[in-house]
Amino acid sequence: MSGPGGSGKTSLIAGYLEDHKIPSLWYQIDPRDNDPATFFYYLRLAASPFMNFSNQSLPLFGPEYLSNIESFGLNFFEKLCPHLPLPMWLVFDNFQELSATSPLLMILSKAIEVLPSNVVTVIISRNNPPVEMARLKANRILYHIGADKLIFSLNECQMLSELLDTELSCDEVNKLHGLTGGWCAGLILWLMRLKLVPETRQLAETTIPDSVFDYFAGEVLAQIDDQTRRFLLQTALLPCMTVESVEQLTQMAAGKIFDELHRRNFFIEKRQTPTLIYQYHPLFHNFLKNLVYRELETKEVYDFQRRGAAIMARNGLTEEAVALYNEALAYESLSGLILAQAPQLFAQGRFLTLADWIAFLPEEIVSQNPWLLYWQSMTVMLNLPPQGQALCIASFEGFKKTGDLMGQIISWSSIVESFLIMRGIFTDLDRWITEGERLGELLSPELDGNTTARFMESMLVALMLRNLAHPKFPIWQERCEEILSRIDNQEALAGLGFKLIWSYHWMGQVHKARTLIKRLQSTKSYESGSPLAQCGLRMVMASMYGAKGQAEKCRREIDEVASLARQSGIHVYDFVIFTQGVYNAILIGDLDEARSYLRRVEKVLMPHALWDLAHYHFQLAAIALLAKDWDEAEVHINTSCTLAEKSGTPFPQAFSTIQQAHYLLERGRLAPAQEALDRIEAMNVPQHNGFIYFLRELVLADCAWVQQQIAVMQTHLRAAFSFAAKNGLQMPAGLLRSRLASLCLEALKVDIHIPIVTQLISCMRLPPPQGALTDEKWPWPLKCRTLGCFEVLRNNQPIEFTTKTPRKPLELLKLLICRSHYKSSRETIADQLWPDADGDRAIQNINTTLHRLRKLLGDDQAILLDQGYLSLNPDIFWVDAWQFKSIAEQAEKETAQATRTALLFKALEIYNGHFIDTDDYNPWIVGYSDHLRSLWRNTVNSFEKLMCETGQLKKVKKIRHKILMIDETSTPL
Repeated sequence: MSGPGGSGKTSLIAGYLEDHKIPSLWYQIDPRDNDPATFFYYLRLAASPFMNFSNQSLPLFGPEYLSNIESFGLNFFEKLCPHLPLPMWLVFDNFQELSATSPLLMILSKAIEVLPSNVVTVIISRNNPPVEMARLKANRILYHIGADKLIFSLNECQMLSELLDTELSCDEVNKLHGLTGGWCAGLILWLMRLKLVPETRQLAETTIPDSVFDYFAGEVLAQIDDQTRRFLLQTALLPCMTVESVEQLTQMAAGKIFDELHRRNFFIEKRQTPTLIYQYHPLFHNFLKNLVYRELETKEVYDFQRRGAAIMARNGLTEEAVALYNEALAYESLSGLILAQAPQLFAQGRFLTLADWIAFLPEEIVSQNPWLLYWQSMTVMLNLPPQGQALCIASFEGFKKTGDLMGQIISWSSIVESFLIMRGIFTDLDRWITEGERLGELLSPELDGNTTARFMESMLVALMLRNLAHPKFPIWQERCEEILSRIDNQEALAGLGFKLIWSYHWMGQVHKARTLIKRLQSTKSYESGSPLAQCGLRMVMASMYGAKGQAEKCRREIDEVASLARQSGIHVYDFVIFTQGVYNAILIGDLDEARSYLRRVEKVLMPHALWDLAHYHFQLAAIALLAKDWDEAEVHINTSCTLAEKSGTPFPQAFSTIQQAHYLLERGRLAPAQEALDRIEAMNVPQHNGFIYFLRELVLADCAWVQQQIAVMQTHLRAAFSFAAKNGLQMPAGLLRSRLASLCLEALKVDIHIPIVTQLISCMRLPPPQGALTDEKWPWPLKCRTLGCFEVLRNNQPIEFTTKTPRKPLELLKLLICRSHYKSSRETIADQLWPDADGDRAIQNINTTLHRLRKLLGDDQAILLDQGYLSLNPDIFWVDAWQFKSIAEQAEKETAQATRTALLFKALEIYNGHFIDTDDYNPWIVGYSDHLRSLWRNTVNSFEKLMCETGQLKKVKKIRHKILMIDETSTPL
């Protein structure tokens, strides 16, 4: 509903709601609502009569929502609607007070679309609907009542005259209608004047409509009693009024006067918020204020304003008090009020409001007050971090000069946080680490726990980002652990917990990280805390699961955080959580998933954040390495190293350089790889950072392996996996999977921490390297023993059949084993299993049997189906027959006697009986079995001949017993 002031818009809607007894939530907009945080804060208060705050409250707008205000707004209205009585009207009055660039225009436009059909939204404005609502109008969701509909007709003028008990002739009504143009306010004022002064019935035909209000308001005010007139003038400077505040200011019976003015339609409005608020109609209010400025001296006006401001502040009407202090130029009182309200405004995310208030003050006052400088820095820190950091440093210097310890601690914490917000160059942190050490010595047990926690968290972050080698790093971790039990704020608990777990991961202290995570999971923040706290804790969980190699759990937590972010509008963790998704996918070798998460990272990447860009190029390099795109990988590796070095953060520098060294090994460039490892040593990071130490030892082992320095390789492997066994295994992100698999195989061969190595292979889903067929120690997900028995094992445990033996699926498995790594068409296998079935029926049977076999094995990837051809997956399946055949054939080709002897002996150890020794006469099985028997006999003969030639008859006797147990017809050489 739009029309000029005084058109009766508010009265029309209010009267309609009252007459029809429709429940409503009425919200009067003013310029402060251009700050969305202020709008939602007061709308939340206005909605309080409908809410049960003991069970569920509407969300408060905090700093974490700044990046996505629209999502917060939609979430707010979605949570509001279930608590409203239906049908319900939402009324937004004085909508013209919003600026054309206010985000509320789009928020409310979208909210209207999702509100239930029995919730009617009314927008009252002096302007026509904004362009943001054009789609609502086009879709017939919005109906516009314009100014032309609000103008009183001639007949309505006559009816209004009769309603107000004034007797006008038809000619007088015509003149009045012509003079006012049917404008409601003008009509009412003239009729009020007529009642007060009946003899003044003459209308000036040349009166301009724009001046009608002031003209007639002056006439009406001249006729009222002195007490009421004095009351109006004394309250004219107040933006809004309560009975209590006005009685304190005027020393009059405000309640009675308000009731009388409202009864006489004296342009006063009342709103039933949690407290009863009175306001003069804007036109009448402006008239009264102008009258005050004309009749009173400036000093007297300022005195009224100061007194009114103090009363407003005492009664909780802070915004009104700020406005009055500002108009009265009472800057000392204004400064005190701003500083008293600043923490609450900041917690509510009302940065724009706080910034506007501070801007009222002269610059010389702000620059000389460290607390005003501090809060000014906080209002711009998220949007303009460099400017915010500079202001915060200025406030710290002021606090230090005056000896304000609390101010120093708070501003110091914000300065350190500003480095993490910008994530650019961290070299300047050296100065602040020194200052932090000084402040840490001055901390008092009486200091607020949340403030202490914030300081500890910031100190930990400063050391992590700049000085991992600090001798007191473990002490700061211990102090953070201790302070956790004293925190009563969910966000502070989540923030400190996240940073502490982050430090444990960086330092390779995985066991400590897991213990702390379990502790945090038991807090109410994890499941029922604020959205920010839940996002923070679940992000930590995702990081922990990723580090442990629990890919599915990591992905589940990532999805949970992303879902919470969409629902709540909190997107402060988007970069971190999507980056974790990339690392998680890279670790398990899922190229498509890694690229998918990287696209989400790119949407939230900040071009000025060198640290983020270094991570981004690191991930691009890892994806290129996974895809074996060597040229692309080298470009991104070099870029990542350059950016990490420029940022001045040791951990990313070392991390990128390790990736570079491993890439150089893959490309056969040993000398540059060793130079890169030497640079890491010079960074002084591996000596203090467990994770970097673990990665570096693995790459050093790889260097030794390339040079065939087996003993040196094994020394480094033992060092790496001993550290992992002691502190908890952390997935080696950034290393090439194929080279890592080869290192793991070498560790397994010499029994180096087999449980840890096996866990690493399993979690990263590393495929067996070439040659792994010769060693059963590789942790195959599936094993099949076929020599002397038939047994299928999953994770080294025999698969048990809950019902009868699935004959056909096992027959299919045996046929695929006989084909080794060769592919066979479904049609060919179907002919073997169902020789009498027609083509379509046979294919249907093979599809059903394949599904049953995969289900039996518990892994859909165990049986490969590629363009109609079936085969066992050699990366998942180990078969003893395959191993025997591979070793026996390798022995026949070997010329070195010692190596050949070892291979022959190992082959005979594996052969525990003939292949699937059953009554199954399938030609594939029989043919494969005969081939293996022939190979075994040749192996027996070769081994016994070699032993006799070298005089090792004891070995012959040792194995002869086993040979006769397998085949008693075997004749000794």
